[in-house]
Amino acid sequence: TTLTGVWEHVTPISLTNPSPRSAHSMVFFLDSVQPTQKGLTLMFGGSPTDTWIWSWNGQLWTQLPSVERPLPRRGAAMAYVSSDEVILYGGEATYAFADTWRFNGSAWKQLQPPANAGGRIFASAAFDEIIEAVRLVGGYDQKTETGPKTLMADEWHWQGSTWTKLLGQPAPARWSASLAFARTASVLFGGTSHGVSGTNELWVSSAWKLASTSSPPPPRFGAAMAFSEVRGRVVLFGGVHDGELYGGTWER
Repeated sequence: TTLTGVWEHVTPISLTNPSPRSAHSMVFFLDSVQPTQKGLTLMFGGSPTDTWIWSWNGQLWTQLPSVERPLPRRGAAMAYVSSDEVILYGGEATYAFADTWRFNGSAWKQLQPPANAGGRIFASAAFDEIIEAVRLVGGYDQKTETGPKTLMADEWHWQGSTWTKLLGQPAPARWSASLAFARTASVLFGGTSHGVSGTNELWVSSAWKLASTSSPPPPRFGAAMAFSEVRGRVVLFGGVHDGELYGGTWER
């Protein structure tokens, strides 16, 4: 959305564009090598799956080549950490991945941390500037394509070299929740769990607490959420509940 609050459908001028997809991962990325750029939007994976990462500069999509890159997947957690660093974790193809990847603006590199968060699909991830770590929250594990889904009721932190499990009070167990850092705390909204087709609870870190809200958005999971530095507000769009797709925009 523009600063006027109006959505604009943009037609890319690029000849080659990403195919239609869902369950992909997308983050903002600031490239220090090209400081004159205002930043790029990076997108990876989704269904149908591919192994390319795409950048969007407001006019065109560019497919960024990399000799080494993650296997095709959907439902991966991806977070922008700092200039020249995006972290990707997990996702699924026919089973849940438990791998960690770093993208530096031009190439992927698989990392080999001494500890990881295990197989994880549709977890939520965001870089928290207060604790200087990527928060990886919830998700579920699935050993085979038709196997049972194991809901993950924990939280892991990435601080550059390994994953560390949070020993304190984790965020509530759910998958496909929306997570964003909003200047002073991380906020987690919505998501789903076994037998629940979405919630509209809002949780705030650092010790996760259920926030008191008035007139919240309807329950949902799979929504997109980001913090706007310009507006100083969290923006939420879309999601699904009981088979109904939402298209509304919410701010807090």
